[in-house]
Amino acid sequence: MSDQPAAAALKEIFDRARMRRFAEDTKTIWPDFDADRFETLATTGLDDLGIMQRMRLAADAFAATLPSDYERALEILSALAPRIGHGFASITLCEFVIVRGLEDFDRSMDALKLFTRYGSAEFAIRHFLQHDLHRTLSMMREWSLDGNEHVRRLASEGRGRACHGRSSSGRSSRTRRSHGRSWRR
Repeated sequence: MSDQPAAAALKEIFDRARMRRFAEDTKTIWPDFDADRFETLATTGLDDLGIMQRMRLAADAFAATLPSDYERALEILSALAPRIGHGFASITLCEFVIVRGLEDFDRSMDALKLFTRYGSAEFAIRHFLQHDLHRTLSMMREWSLDGNEHVRRLASEGRGRACHGRSSSGRSSRTRRSHGRSWRR
């Protein structure tokens, strides 16, 4: 049995219609948004890309069309998040944080905490773990006590491969200990 039809269908989460909705909704939130430019950037070469490449293309298109002021861009995307809703498509917002926010730790952590309520920020948090391990782990410990289940989930999701295939305890992520037993990934 081939995974090709399933993979083809999955990548269609980021189809031309989705990119158009991103553009229209963003224009509603921020009237100065160049929706046509976003749509052009977000759909150029789209047919040849897989799901993660399509998501990055959308994040790059947002980076090119939102204000250069990172804080203002995050305000716009924060208003966009509920319009996208909960699901894989909203992970584009977290991808934007990777593209534009690695050097703005505090704002980026606030954004990921919000965006993970709509879709997982697991992929994004891993970049911050590699970029600033100790500060990110400290934030994740704080999130583990958060009242929102999605934020608590984020606190545990990124830790499995915190940095270079190692868990936060320093053990290889290939073998984990659970109640005295080892198991392989």
